[in-house]
Amino acid sequence: VLIRMPGEGAGTPPALGRLREDPRMAEIPVLLLAEPGCHREALSTGAAGLFSMEADPGRLCEEIETFLRSNRRWVAVVDDDPGTVAVLTEMLKLRGYGVASASNGEEAVRIARDRDLDLMILDLNMPRKSGWKVLETLRAEEKTKSLPVIVLTGMHTEMDRTRALALGALEFLEKGHGLQRLTSEIELLVKQRWMAAPGEAAAAGE
Repeated sequence: VLIRMPGEGAGTPPALGRLREDPRMAEIPVLLLAEPGCHREALSTGAAGLFSMEADPGRLCEEIETFLRSNRRWVAVVDDDPGTVAVLTEMLKLRGYGVASASNGEEAVRIARDRDLDLMILDLNMPRKSGWKVLETLRAEEKTKSLPVIVLTGMHTEMDRTRALALGALEFLEKGHGLQRLTSEIELLVKQRWMAAPGEAAAAGE
């Protein structure tokens, strides 16, 4: 959400105040447009970013785009079924997530090592390295041991579920049960990860 900051001494913009009071919208990132003399006051509102109203429109758009890219939440979609990857990728991008995809377990581990992911959606039956082995590898390495993983699979026995959770998956969902629960779990886990990370809020355009 992009909000224009009122003049100096006007306090928190009413629209920002209303967003913060509504539990359904309290965590939506808010960017402020402010006059140069209001920058210090604007930063005290808890906005995710700050941009100067003196910037020309082209530069302002570039600054906002850069900010959004640097603060984007990234999800890895790991499945050897191209159809599943396509559906999940489209769903995530529509919700503003960046998506990295892998069609086998070795690619999944490489992506987790090379990128700063916020979540992985993982199938279990895959070539070159199974989802089970991916979970074991992620939990054994310092960088990836706390990466949230949702297992999304066609396997549905209680033994499979118990094993996946024991290996560190935070949720075990069966394919074919719709996207609503998956979407809710993604948003919850990513939100929890970002709230736990220090220095989430940033200021730009000073």
